[in-house]
Amino acid sequence: MAAGDIAAKVALVWEGMRPIQWVKNSFVLAPLVFAKRLLVLPDLTTALLAVAAYCAASSAVYLLNDVVDVEEDRRHPSKRRRPVASGRLSAPFATGAAALLALLALAGAALISLPLAACLAGFLALNVFYIFVGKRAAYLDVLSISGSFILRVVGGAVAIPVEISGWILLCTFFISLYLGLGKRLHELLSTDGSSRRSLAGYSPLVTRWALALCGVAALASFALYSLSERALANFGTSGLLWTTPLVALGQWRFFVLACRRDSDRSPTDAMLRDPLVLLAGVTWVLAVLVLVYMAGKTGLEFAP
Repeated sequence: MAAGDIAAKVALVWEGMRPIQWVKNSFVLAPLVFAKRLLVLPDLTTALLAVAAYCAASSAVYLLNDVVDVEEDRRHPSKRRRPVASGRLSAPFATGAAALLALLALAGAALISLPLAACLAGFLALNVFYIFVGKRAAYLDVLSISGSFILRVVGGAVAIPVEISGWILLCTFFISLYLGLGKRLHELLSTDGSSRRSLAGYSPLVTRWALALCGVAALASFALYSLSERALANFGTSGLLWTTPLVALGQWRFFVLACRRDSDRSPTDAMLRDPLVLLAGVTWVLAVLVLVYMAGKTGLEFAP
């Protein structure tokens, strides 16, 4: 195979890896940030290596998913342009690349710690279950997705290692459910439902209500964490509570994107390019970093 052909194959595999979706693996850093260990260089290095392992694993999942769903993707207005669905990347090559990425991810995680490798193995197993079983059943599909986010946070905790608050895990569960349900709602409104089998078990009305409830539950979980004894003792402030409007703003904008009928782009993809979501997200991250790492030093006080 000529060098040019190899480069073209690598470029197609890279496209199939969906690097823009790696932002989801930032959940691995949550334990590091809220344990106030972000500025501890060995812990930061370990956490970033764990993120890299999850990025490789999630990319393996995306490639395998594209191989399994190739026929359904070809009927979808935007997914048909993916490398495997469009025929630009062969299924055997994509499968081989997925296997290699999964092995590299597991090997890298094992070098960090065996608990991290166990979490990553669970992440891969859950996603394989999702690809072959979970995604074909309504609500089981979004629950599987939520489980993968939980395993990201747990993986970040065991990599350092550090304890993680149950409120943070609960917030992660509900916010990931919110994202998954929003994606399903958009597919219900913008497609004929033939691109995903589980859509037959969803209705727009019920999905809207479930979306709203998960959004409220995510906000409540984070608010309760902000006011918990552990958070107050660690951060010396309840100021995290006042960042919830930024989360609510991002949720509202995501809901608007999910309800758009005139776009074939998934709301989880659209939000990564939406100026309002990005502004709310970046502002929230900066506010959290200031409150967690500087509130006690600057004398900032916030009364709930």
